[in-house]
Amino acid sequence: MGKTGQIVKYLSFQEIVERNRRIVLETGGFVEGAGKLSNPNSLEYLVNIVQEKINDKELYPSLVEKAAVYVFNIITRHIFIDGNKRTGMICAFWFLRLNGCIVSESISENEIVKIALDIANRTIDLPEIIIWLQERLE
Repeated sequence: MGKTGQIVKYLSFQEIVERNRRIVLETGGFVEGAGKLSNPNSLEYLVNIVQEKINDKELYPSLVEKAAVYVFNIITRHIFIDGNKRTGMICAFWFLRLNGCIVSESISENEIVKIALDIANRTIDLPEIIIWLQERLE
């Protein structure tokens, strides 16, 4: 369940692919690779794991935890040919907004780039990403 008991709206395989396609076309990079997967099994895994339950208990119960799982997996599993860091960050923020969370408008581009690079370099782990995201909600 999402905020105030609402059903959580998850990102689909195709929606994530489309976000990657758009971000690469809009911001540059390897344009021929826009929306192209380098690791389709990892995207399928992500779409499933973020919703996973064990003994009827959600593996990632909060919206922020789920958003962190999206960004961490997209970036570290190199799901796309290009644009993984941008796609991961956008999907995390999009998921939160889709489920009624208000993400601070004051987050700087430099701050987003830094966290994405930290995730890619594995100098930050999932619990730290959860805290970072939580601190940026209003």
